[in-house]
Amino acid sequence: MQQGVGNTFPSAVLLISDKKDILFHQSYGWLDPESRRHPTKKDSLFDIASLTKIFTSTAFLTLLDAKKVTLDTPIQTILSEFNGIRPITASLDPLTKQICPPEARFAEMLIDTSDVTFCHLLTHTSGLPATSELCEQADPSNLPKKLPHFFLNDFIQNINFAYPPERKLVYSDIGYILLGEAVARLSGMPLSDYLQKMLPFSSGQSAVPTELCEWRQRRCVGEVHDEKAACLGGFAGHAGLFATAKDIDTLGQVYLNDGLLGKSRILSADSVLEATSPQIRLEGIRRGFGWLLPDEHGASPVGSAVNKSSYGHTGFTGTSLWVDPERERVVALLTNRVYYGRDAEKIKAFRAKLHDAVFS
Repeated sequence: MQQGVGNTFPSAVLLISDKKDILFHQSYGWLDPESRRHPTKKDSLFDIASLTKIFTSTAFLTLLDAKKVTLDTPIQTILSEFNGIRPITASLDPLTKQICPPEARFAEMLIDTSDVTFCHLLTHTSGLPATSELCEQADPSNLPKKLPHFFLNDFIQNINFAYPPERKLVYSDIGYILLGEAVARLSGMPLSDYLQKMLPFSSGQSAVPTELCEWRQRRCVGEVHDEKAACLGGFAGHAGLFATAKDIDTLGQVYLNDGLLGKSRILSADSVLEATSPQIRLEGIRRGFGWLLPDEHGASPVGSAVNKSSYGHTGFTGTSLWVDPERERVVALLTNRVYYGRDAEKIKAFRAKLHDAVFS
């Protein structure tokens, strides 16, 4: 961790636990690396980016346990704007920001939206694109403070497909924006409120800064890094949560303890088992419901030292949660690696090196 400070990230917190106890919990670096007046604290709040997706999928599973929805329910049953026959069109590459034409084998195909289920959203096999120019017309100096439903409804009405459902696995922010909105409608409250009710978050200390954003022309501090989430009021199903390492560990504990958090049941044991088992295997990738599993060769974003039964997720800002049930370990890593820019090579190498050290 000390090797990472000032090289891969300026600020970080690492928490390692077993089923009962915190084994290791330490903070590193500075919130202001230039002046070094504000050291990172154990309860510093990090923008957890796509780790938000695991909280969203867990929220959906609680509604599944409550019999308010099924995995096979067409999403248009809850999101009525998502209806009709829609074409497969060009889509935006999330990394290069280039427009990519559809694969020749899928070109000119039409997709019935009623064929898309919540199972497809959870496993990133819905046919929806990875991302979109959701904020194309947004003014970054005047971002909304609340979710503008008319804007989201219009967006849902006009989403096209990138491929047919179940034919490919494409990691999709768009799918989880829809999943988050479905959770809000099923629960009868904003998604952020439902997540707080499900697993109360720490109040935390000061927010850890992230990137000097070109679009906003300012460094993001306590403001979501993801542009799509920013345009949707600062929070959506794919990104927007700010959390401490203890908050992230708490979610890992729920899964490690078969759905229990202390004496409270958050999820059924059956839902935990289903969520963390391979539900889809495509192109060597294995996914559960929300969770990423090591691939067919045992490799994962946190290296190859984890057991094949393990599961986890990463976040673009430099965050990760990994659960290894055979070792009874939860590893919550929060960093602000985007403080130095978006090149991901250093954090990829760092994650593997760190988890190899933890699991050895």
